Amino acid sequence: MTASRGSSRRALCSFALIAAALASGCTPIVYGIVALRRATVSRDVVIDHPVTGDTRQPDARRAPTCARREARAHADQAWRFVATRDATFTAHVRATHDAIVAVYDGDRELLCEDDSAAVGEGRLRFIARRGQSVWIVVDGYRGERGPYELTVSRSE
Repeated sequence: MTASRGSSRRALCSFALIAAALASGCTPIVYGIVALRRATVSRDVVIDHPVTGDTRQPDARRAPTCARREARAHADQAWRFVATRDATFTAHVRATHDAIVAVYDGDRELLCEDDSAAVGEGRLRFIARRGQSVWIVVDGYRGERGPYELTVSRSE
């Protein structure tokens, strides 16, 4: 897992605030520690390095269009992917439930796939430019939830 340059600066600033608070004998230090943890932890996925997650432990609120309407209020998990070159990529999800995978550029959905080929597997091809950051969202069809593995690879 990596932190962006901006979040590293925030983490250093937060650390400096914590150190100053300790030196002055300040007691409400817990808030600084929470800020430091949030600033340095990110959910990044890189090419050919599978990550695992579980949609029963949500971290995002997206509403993939290929989910059934009644499932759109349910939780999901989002992973950030930053393209290292202009290319076509494939996001592949293997899950124990009927998984949905979607790609977002900010809040705008680019693509959505509800694993129509096989329950438990979803594959979505998308194009990204070098340096572009997209969010890959894993959710469940009709609100199904469970563990999954996500891998991003370059398409040939």
